[in-house]
Amino acid sequence: MEKANKDLNVRIVEYETKAFAASPRPSTSRRQETRIEELTNRLMQEEKEKSETARLHRSADKSAREMKFQLLESDRQRLRLEEEVKGYETKVQSLRQEYQDLVCPSFMVNQPHALT
Repeated sequence: MEKANKDLNVRIVEYETKAFAASPRPSTSRRQETRIEELTNRLMQEEKEKSETARLHRSADKSAREMKFQLLESDRQRLRLEEEVKGYETKVQSLRQEYQDLVCPSFMVNQPHALT
């Protein structure tokens, strides 16, 4: 019985040793917790950066749309003004022609030597 008792005590010590060796150590869990905190902070920072990038992208898109709209408006105004200028040039040309028609016949009548 004593021998059996010693054998059982030896087995108990062996099992306790194996169990202690297999159990996580406090320093390991502290390292893991620290690593988890680092990764969590890194993830939060990356999410902030992604959010900021998305905000800047939206802002750039908005600016691009506004500039495109302004460019289209400028083109429309330029075309309208070009058409207006063409109209005025046509009107000036027609007025010049009328003036020539009115002035030239009287000029020719007053100067009979110009015909000969």
